Amino acid sequence: MLLALLCFLVAAWLTRMVSVGSITASALLPLWGWTWGYPRPFLLLACVMAALIIIKHRANIRRILNGTESKLGKKKSER
Repeated sequence: MLLALLCFLVAAWLTRMVSVGSITASALLPLWGWTWGYPRPFLLLACVMAALIIIKHRANIRRILNGTESKLGKKKSER
């Protein structure tokens, strides 16, 4: 879905963190599918994918909350 890509790009651009873009887009995808009347198999798959993406980003979420997550455009010495 192009809206998920747009959401990813906006979230990543605003926060300068790719992980925030990934988590945001994946979490919103099932909601958009439900809102627009997508079939149940799509919704189920979208929910499973969102859960897996969020689980895989647990370490990133911890770093975001601690303020230590890497940001786009920052040199390693500035992180």
